[in-house]
Order: sequence, then C-alpha cells, then structure tokens
Amino acid sequence: MTMEENLRNFMQDYHNVLNSKKYEGLAEFLVFPFEIALKGTTLRLNTLDEAIEAFQAVDQVHDLRGVAYVLQNVYLVHATSLSEAIIGTDETAYDAAGNELVNWHSSYLMNRINSIWRLTHANAINYDEAWENRGALVLHAAAESSLC
Repeated sequence: MTMEENLRNFMQDYHNVLNSKKYEGLAEFLVFPFEIALKGTTLRLNTLDEAIEAFQAVDQVHDLRGVAYVLQNVYLVHATSLSEAIIGTDETAYDAAGNELVNWHSSYLMNRINSIWRLTHANAINYDEAWENRGALVLHAAAESSLC
C-alpha cells in the first residue's frame, strides 16, 4: 500500500469516528496538543477530554442548524516528507431529508510520530462563511416571500 493510500485510509477511519460520534476514538488519530484554526484564532486542545468536549459542541451547533450528517471527501494528499503530510477535504452538511445545507473545505496537518501518523492541526477553511452565506440566503428568501 502506498503512503497516499495509507493516509486516505487514515482519514476515512477518522471521519468514521466523527460521524459515529464516538469521540473517545479520537485518541487513535490526534496528537496533543491538537490545534484547530477558528475565526482567525487557534483553539488548542491539550487532552482527549478537551477534544471530546469541542467535537460535542460542534455537534450541538449542527443540531441547532438542522444538520443530520456530514459527508467528507479527501481531495488532496500531499506528503511533504516521510514524516509530514497535508490533507485536504471537501465537507458537505445535509439535513435529515438529504438536502445539502452547506459545504466547506478543511485542511489537516499530519505528522508521523514513532512511525504512527497523527493529526496535529485542523482548519475548516470557509466553514463560517458557508453558514453566513446560507443565513443570508434564508433571510433573503424569507423577505421575498413575506407579506410585509
């Protein structure tokens, strides 16, 4: 199996853990501290418990926004060396009826530590913008259909 195939399989398994919401399994994928870029700042997760709490918070936000599930597609695997790789994903959120709500791109930095690949950084590149645009579309549609 090539390095690219290994990294794609790793990401598929990581996404399976996220989609199953069995966040204890994140221990097999993340190295701590794990950093997530958010709105121009960085959220530093130092423990598995902090990571579980952060991912559960995202779930709560998704529930409020009507997200039933998120599909991820790895579109980029770039090994910068034998011990570092960059992964790019397209991610799409759907409601319970299977309607697409928003899509965004994420990037991940991976490091090989003691011969084991682990995620060290994540960045949901246009996540907030996608939701803001959806909100603007919803508000626009409501204004156009309003009797006021």
